[in-house]
Amino acid sequence: MRFRGSALGALAVISAACLVLAGCGGGASPGAGGGQTVTLYVSGDTNVKNLWQNTLIPGFQRAEPQYTVTMAFSEHGENDVTTLARLGAAVKNNSDPGEDLIDGAFTQAATSGWTEKVSAANVANLKNVDPKLLVPVDGGSVPYRASAVVLAYDSKSVPAPPTTLDGLLTWIKANPGRFTYNSPATGGSGMAFVTTVLDKTVPPADGTRWSTGTTRR
Repeated sequence: MRFRGSALGALAVISAACLVLAGCGGGASPGAGGGQTVTLYVSGDTNVKNLWQNTLIPGFQRAEPQYTVTMAFSEHGENDVTTLARLGAAVKNNSDPGEDLIDGAFTQAATSGWTEKVSAANVANLKNVDPKLLVPVDGGSVPYRASAVVLAYDSKSVPAPPTTLDGLLTWIKANPGRFTYNSPATGGSGMAFVTTVLDKTVPPADGTRWSTGTTRR
């Protein structure tokens, strides 16, 4: 997610191939050696932090050495509410929001018109993104990252774990009280399990309407 007024087109392009990425206003600030400093806000778990620190930022700075990236990390989005309020106030007052780029679930920022609109012209890999995914955010951010969710089990208690969703659902019904998952409200594996089951059982047209916020005619 890149906020309105930011000069950071290159980072958005490089990262787009890889939740939601949006850009913030204010523009990259002058850095050492005549370059520019880009401020990045990352919301999520430590694996997301490591992805940026160990892969995305080093790769970007190798490709764009005139930029220096500083990252602010909010574990599990603890600072998201205050950050969103500050960003909204900054855009309203046409002042520096403090971030150039955000990785996190900041849908409200996009739908409120606070972020730069994305297109294939400023995010090259957008051509590889299903256009329906841009509808809920009014084209103001880019889905660029996915996670794999795996099951944990005790091999002594479950020597032959199911390997498919159908097998898992059959096992759950046959073993009441022995399967659990995180609350969907916490995101991560809990949400992934619920959405996977819904994707399997909900008619495709209804699933599209739920995921994009559009209504059938």
